[in-house]
Amino acid sequence: MIMVPREYVEQKNPSRAMELVKLAFLISPTRQTPEANSAGYLYMADGDFEEAKRWFEAGAQYQVGDDDMQLLKYNLGVLCALSADLSPYDAKNRQCH
Repeated sequence: MIMVPREYVEQKNPSRAMELVKLAFLISPTRQTPEANSAGYLYMADGDFEEAKRWFEAGAQYQVGDDDMQLLKYNLGVLCALSADLSPYDAKNRQCH
């Protein structure tokens, strides 16, 4: 899973990055990984909003730094907007659940 950001960001190869996500998940079927945000973003970009949401929510359970958590929440908010699903949106806390 550690190769995913390198493939996507540095090599600009999203299809290879997605292959790595799927392969890593087959080997170790957990979404609780520091790269959960990257995996969720790839699924969101591919239009698989349900799978993206699973990855973002799992990533929020993982111990990540403040910057990574902010990015996760941002991407989850973008996902909510793209999917036009505002039911998980908590207006009081301005975040998606």
